[in-house]
Amino acid sequence: MAPLFRRRGKPTPQSEAPVAPNRQPEAAVWMSVSGDSAVGVAGDNNGYIFTGDHASPTILPREALLPVTEVELTGRLTNLPRLRAQAFVGRTSELTDLDAAFDAPGGVLVRAVHGLGGVGKTALSAHWAATRGASFNPLWWITADSPASIERGLAELARGLQPGLAEALSSPSLRDRAVRWLAAHRDWLIVLDNVDGPRDIGSLLAELPHGRFLITSRRAYGWQGLAETVRLGVLTPDESVELLTRIVARAERHDVDGADALCSELGGLPLAIEQAGAFIAQAGITPRDYLGLLAEYPAEMYRTGSEETELSRTVARVWHITLERLAGTPLAGEILRILAWYAPYNIPRSLLDGLAPAPEIAAAVGRLAAYSMISAYPAGLDVHRVVQAVTRTADPDDPFRQPDDIDRARETALAQLSAALPEGDNAEPARRDLRDLIRHADALEEHTSPETDTEAAVRLFDKAGKLLLEQRDFARSAVHLDRALRAGTRLLGPDDTFLLATRDALGHAHQEAGNLRKAVQLFAWNHEVCLRVLGSRHRDTLHSLDSLARVHLQVGDVERASQILTESLAMRAEALGHGDPDTMAALNNLGDTCRLAGDHQRALQLLQRALRDSIRLYGADHPNTRKVRNNLAYADLAGGNVDRALRLFRLNLQQAEGDLGEEHPATLIARRSLATALQVAGETDQAVALNERNLTDSVRISGEGHPDTLRHRSSLAAAYAAAGRSDQALPLFERLLHDCLRLYGGNHPMTARARADAAFAFERAGDGERAAEIRAGSGQAGQVAAAGGEAAVEFVRTEQPEESPYTYHLHRGPDRASALTFLRATPVREEFVYVIVETPEGNLGRDLIFIFDEATGQPLEYGPRPALPAPVLSTTRCGWCESVVVPLELDPPGQELASSGAEILIARDAMLGTGMGYRCSGCSLLTCAFCAPEPDRGDTRCCRVCGDPLTPHTADDSGPMS
Repeated sequence: MAPLFRRRGKPTPQSEAPVAPNRQPEAAVWMSVSGDSAVGVAGDNNGYIFTGDHASPTILPREALLPVTEVELTGRLTNLPRLRAQAFVGRTSELTDLDAAFDAPGGVLVRAVHGLGGVGKTALSAHWAATRGASFNPLWWITADSPASIERGLAELARGLQPGLAEALSSPSLRDRAVRWLAAHRDWLIVLDNVDGPRDIGSLLAELPHGRFLITSRRAYGWQGLAETVRLGVLTPDESVELLTRIVARAERHDVDGADALCSELGGLPLAIEQAGAFIAQAGITPRDYLGLLAEYPAEMYRTGSEETELSRTVARVWHITLERLAGTPLAGEILRILAWYAPYNIPRSLLDGLAPAPEIAAAVGRLAAYSMISAYPAGLDVHRVVQAVTRTADPDDPFRQPDDIDRARETALAQLSAALPEGDNAEPARRDLRDLIRHADALEEHTSPETDTEAAVRLFDKAGKLLLEQRDFARSAVHLDRALRAGTRLLGPDDTFLLATRDALGHAHQEAGNLRKAVQLFAWNHEVCLRVLGSRHRDTLHSLDSLARVHLQVGDVERASQILTESLAMRAEALGHGDPDTMAALNNLGDTCRLAGDHQRALQLLQRALRDSIRLYGADHPNTRKVRNNLAYADLAGGNVDRALRLFRLNLQQAEGDLGEEHPATLIARRSLATALQVAGETDQAVALNERNLTDSVRISGEGHPDTLRHRSSLAAAYAAAGRSDQALPLFERLLHDCLRLYGGNHPMTARARADAAFAFERAGDGERAAEIRAGSGQAGQVAAAGGEAAVEFVRTEQPEESPYTYHLHRGPDRASALTFLRATPVREEFVYVIVETPEGNLGRDLIFIFDEATGQPLEYGPRPALPAPVLSTTRCGWCESVVVPLELDPPGQELASSGAEILIARDAMLGTGMGYRCSGCSLLTCAFCAPEPDRGDTRCCRVCGDPLTPHTADDSGPMS
């Protein structure tokens, strides 16, 4: 028991207490306390009492007791980060969106700016807040990358609101006081920078009935019910160059040579451009120099900026935090490393098939998309090219970029793509998808080193090269096949039988591209290997003889070609028999060679025999039979039997259209052959019509610069000349020569032929001076007549920026009137394709939908769409005009459309303006908004074929074609 205490003095027995005269004795106050360090107080106390060995007093100032409703700001309170004026460009539309959003009335208003790390979310938010945030007080910036960071930021706000509380309250108490103050006041803005996800701020938003939040996050999804989102993409090419130029200009002496190329390589990513600009300014080099360093030393350059650059803000490190957050899903990192080897756009999801169970793949892709590392949509995936470049660059110090993991991802990417590419004849049904797949093979060829090639690489590049050869893209084909042959020779040996077909295909690619000397070398080498490995009677050996004969024929050595084919035919007949398919093919080849050599009688004998054998073996409508019939028809034409030639060519065209469709390249060739015979027969108007159709189809299907398109243009020019329409023929001949010079150079056989044809045409037209200029290789390439033959619109070039889906066909005209006439007559049926005509009065353009003013982007009129003679079923194109129908994107994907009629769901004007259209619920025919009929049953449009309702065509449409 602790001793007893009295308020004053010691306890004294009452009998001993002295008492002053005339005064009452003071009453003693007694109390009892117990326990260590106990203190008892009775009566008044005007000081502080502390007890305990570790006593820590908390003394609250008076203002801590004020209700938050009475705490008012006496001045402006803000803590925005310092802006660098040169580090912000563009973003006009995003700034406008934020202006409109935060001007709106209402309770709590939240906007979440999301996008890839390094895309400029923080810069956009800081710029908007600094330049548009004057009406907000406080305007408070919080680094919000974790719940603890958010608490600290709110606690700092409380200290700013009431500085006297800085040492008085704990951080959680300060956070709570800040939230209560915000709930009691209006006209404030909180910027939450780099929020990991909605769950980190959900409770905060729930506590506040009003106010404004601007959020930045890498998370693209999960904001429903919390915030409206603003997706931030990369800078435009012009904005990218402007940003780089501003940063480089900080150096006293600077040179921006190569800025366009560097910004293109960096994909418009602001962080990468800032890092490059800072390095360029400090090192005193040019953007072109930096681009060279980046190509040679990617790992070093992606992690190096200037001395001012924070390591955590380099391209090599900025996504490290995101990958750490994805570490719980290892498959996400594996998928990202695989995607890094493909082209950035339109990566089919099927290239991930088999990596793991489908639900796990979908979840991993979803997490990557949620953190903006990729863009995911039903048809495929996109990855920014700089993300790809960093991801596939090994770094032993980075757990997410270990060399072994990257090598394994490369091999997986090769194997997955090789498995996805169809074999030979199976390629045609998926032709449009095939182009995308081969584009990814191009990317792998570019991004991988020949020294690392494995057998998987050999097989991928071999397959891609052969498919490109079938598509008649000879330059790209040669690149892939050469890579496959070199790696295969190193890995398998020069005599490996797998490489026989590779070497033969590479020879054909060089032959078609005009490199005849290289083709002869390859075919001769292949024949030697076949003789040594397989023997003289093997099918592949005999096939190698045919290839050698054809290239001799092309170089003009008809006699040698005929000798080789005669020898080949004899050996085939002896080894395989007269009825063998290879023997019949040799018979056909020899007959055609005799025709070209001028031996018409022997050619007819051989080809008639070949046709009988082919019909017996394959049937009358087999593709092989059509080839023989085609050669026989040309032999008849050369021998003067025009009537039979016309019958044979018409039969071939009819069969090709029935079997392959009217747009197949083989069908176009059959149509061209018939046009040639009609021209010889004097039916020039029919010949012109067929060739005009061919050229229009080839440009749409294969593109302006494709070899088939050039051949169809040559045929049309010849048909115009034969019809006496020199005003149309001469510009076309010059256009053809211009294209051949641009695409193939002056020494290519196609260029030589185009030059000879153009000179001859001008000579026949009486313009000997121009003919002489063409033969000498001088003068302009020519002009393309606008529709109606009024003013001339000159073709300039075709541009397709690297790794971009956009194609630009550039022309030059004398004035806007001629440009408008030309564009009205030049339909565009593809997305991402633009026809531009430059004039002194301003440029006009045309895309899938509009004719527009290029400077302002303002639509001038809808582009006319010529109708087809009959509807055609397609899963992607309008059945009435063959233009691409852009699908309506449903949000979320899989959402059902209402059944009350298309007109209720989306206005037709909106569909016209976006290239969308309708799908028949009965026969599945697609109809673009231009070709759609007017409603005939209330608000519903009905199919003109079967009468069933039309509903908007969506990205989810996958019903069967009727």
